[in-house]
Amino acid sequence: METLSRSDQAVLAAATVVVCLVVALSLRGTRPGAPARIGAIVAGIAVILTLAVGMRANDLTNPRSDDAQTLPPLHPTETSAYGDATLDGDPQSGLTVHPPADGTTGGAYLPDAKFCDGRLEAGVHLDTSGTTDAIAAADNTTGAPATAGLTLGLRATDDPDAPAALSVEYVPSEQEVRVLDASGSTLASLTSTATDPVVRVEVHGTKASVWFDGQQLTDDAVPITGDCGAVRFGSWGEDAVLRNLTIRPAS
Repeated sequence: METLSRSDQAVLAAATVVVCLVVALSLRGTRPGAPARIGAIVAGIAVILTLAVGMRANDLTNPRSDDAQTLPPLHPTETSAYGDATLDGDPQSGLTVHPPADGTTGGAYLPDAKFCDGRLEAGVHLDTSGTTDAIAAADNTTGAPATAGLTLGLRATDDPDAPAALSVEYVPSEQEVRVLDASGSTLASLTSTATDPVVRVEVHGTKASVWFDGQQLTDDAVPITGDCGAVRFGSWGEDAVLRNLTIRPAS
């Protein structure tokens, strides 16, 4: 019974009850030890065993979806800095990225955050209490508004110059969230003023669905390239925090 699927265990249990009832009815009027009585009992046992063996063979050749093994979730902890950023903490309790003071993007590559198909969830936060001196100086020089933002890249490599297959970018000062492909083109966007949003991405093959702070960026799944890769988290202009990173691989 333990080697059978859960659904087949229930079927076998019901069949056993039925066979027992049929055998009991067939034994009515026969004396104990009579050949007919023994034959009926043996036949009942044979039917149950045959049914169990047949079900097990079918499970081995045609596994059922309700019996598919569920892979354990991943809780990545490894980090490697890129882009002259400095890092504190870990992606579970809180990984803080301190980007370069010149306003360029820096962050963390998470080598054990392998993401192929399945679901990824993480909380993100950008410190918008002020701007770095370098960003403020650039603002005074160019007249352009000082900005700061964060980016979460999926199916990424350890080369920071190689774009991730899919990136979720958030710029609070613009109140905009964007999903970018590997070429930097915007696939979807929405308006948000969230301060501690949760990013959720579900990937199935070449399609991805993205949620930000509970809002789905688009009703239709967006395309995603590549097969597998890790996670890259970075920011510019301000410190950013990544926490409670969980990856649930597709079974």
